[in-house]
Amino acid sequence: MTLGAFLAFCHHESHKKRGGVNVLDTALPVQFKIFRNSDCDPTKEIAPWGLAVSHNKGLLDWNKLVKPSARDFKPFREANNCVDYKNVFLIALEAQNLTHLVDPSCVVTDVDLHKV
Repeated sequence: MTLGAFLAFCHHESHKKRGGVNVLDTALPVQFKIFRNSDCDPTKEIAPWGLAVSHNKGLLDWNKLVKPSARDFKPFREANNCVDYKNVFLIALEAQNLTHLVDPSCVVTDVDLHKV
C-alpha cells in the first residue's frame, strides 16, 4: 500500500510540476507524508500524470461544444476582403460573448480554459 501511495504521489507531483520528480530529493519524504495524510485516496485508480483529465468543468464543456470545421475559416483570396472578414468575425464573437478573446486588456481568470 505504501508503494502504491508513493506511485500516486509521484504522478501527482509530476502533474503539478508538468515534469518528472527526482526521487533522491531530500524534501520528498516530507511532501510524501503530507500527500499520504491529506490528498491520497487508496480507493482511486492511479492515473499517469500525462493522461490526467482536467477537472475544470468550463474546459470540459468547451471541448464538448466546440467542433472546429474547415468551412468556418475562409481563406483570404483578396486583400480587400480582410476588413469584411474581420468585422464578421468580431460580430460573431460579440454574439457568443467571446470578445475577451481578442481584447488585449483582458485579465485571464481561468488559466486552463484560456489555454484551449
